[in-house]
Amino acid sequence: MTMTTDVLEKKPPQNLEAETCVLGSILIDNDAVGLVSELLQPGDFYDSAHRAIYEAIVALYDDNRAVDVVTVKDRLRSQGQLDEMGGVETLMRVVDSVPNSAHALDYATIVKDRSNRRRLISISTDVLRRAYGHEATSDELLEFVEREIFHLAENSSSHEPQVIGRVLHGTVKMVEENAKTRGRITGCGTDFYDLDDKTGGFQGGDLVILAARPSVGKTTFAINCALNMALRHGKSVAFFSLEMSKEQIAANMLCALAEVKSNHLRRGNLSESEWNKILDAAGRLHELSIFIDDTPGLSPTVLRGKARRLKRKNQIDCIIIDYLQLMEAPSAENRQQQISTISRGLKALARDLSVPIISLSQINRAAEKEDRRPRMSDLRESGAIEQDADLIMFLHDPAYQKGDEGSEAPNGAREVELILAKQRNGPTGKISLQFARDIMKFRSLARDY
Repeated sequence: MTMTTDVLEKKPPQNLEAETCVLGSILIDNDAVGLVSELLQPGDFYDSAHRAIYEAIVALYDDNRAVDVVTVKDRLRSQGQLDEMGGVETLMRVVDSVPNSAHALDYATIVKDRSNRRRLISISTDVLRRAYGHEATSDELLEFVEREIFHLAENSSSHEPQVIGRVLHGTVKMVEENAKTRGRITGCGTDFYDLDDKTGGFQGGDLVILAARPSVGKTTFAINCALNMALRHGKSVAFFSLEMSKEQIAANMLCALAEVKSNHLRRGNLSESEWNKILDAAGRLHELSIFIDDTPGLSPTVLRGKARRLKRKNQIDCIIIDYLQLMEAPSAENRQQQISTISRGLKALARDLSVPIISLSQINRAAEKEDRRPRMSDLRESGAIEQDADLIMFLHDPAYQKGDEGSEAPNGAREVELILAKQRNGPTGKISLQFARDIMKFRSLARDY
């Protein structure tokens, strides 16, 4: 007998005593239901009778009814399950299993552990079957494993519909947390005041599109956002650059943070004061939680795997991708389908990880030809992007579009527009910014009070 056969013929991991004790704890103390229900789902119970009892308990709890032997027995009888799960004798055995509810959470943790082990075995068995078969490519298998293991690690493998009462509990907690900010930033703040006022910061689960024509400064703006999130708000940011090397990204961050001209840094033509600024900025940058990946031609599958590992190990708060049209989706038949697959995948990943994903995007030349501000129809392969994005922003430089350098402010910056063309849960509009191209830095315009 091979090791694989021997393992597969073993009884699945379970601890019936722990299952009995956690149910007994709940039946003698209603307060234990709230603690246990955050950790366990009915499917976590190995024994079918225990599973039926727990389902009855959760149903009563959701209906704000008392949970005890009498109410659970009545619920099971009305569902035609009482005799199937062993009758009143089984319920009494469960109640007598513990003297009090003091260790309810400990019992629940044991039950969850065994459930996770059974789930791992199920995933592994499915991977074996698929690997020996030809129904999926190796990339698809890797994606399946990453997704399933991530869900298991994050305790979110079950996404069953929930009654509105239980959903509202989490919603009210979210509103309470937001209320603590007194109307200020609730997501990933950028320190661009007017942008944060309109968005409340980039929100977890949102797909944000930042689009512009080449050389307008969208990558620099994204770098500035990443710096401000990490430096001013203590956020952890992942920056995926498909166009520039990680060294170039880091150099641009140094210029923006030190406010040193990029051509001086690139040529090594730095004065003593500029060197001191660079060294100081490097020390500050070294302490920030910013992760840079410059893998070219990144596919959605590879991106998902990298992002999930970063989330699991480093608890990233935001993901930035530069830029969408450089990503590849080999399984798609044409470019339109590729962009649709990538866009839909980014939105799903944002929801999966509960972080905002900011994806840079190109726009076509229509706005230049017609001498107007960009709009959503100017996005390349725009249909899927318009549909999937929660927030769409255009960076627009009217003077640059007309082919001249335009007027600059005394500090060497020029005024550009950030156009919020779509925001699913907030206002749209135009925001004015200053862009000092020589030091790779964007600033908010001074406010008049």
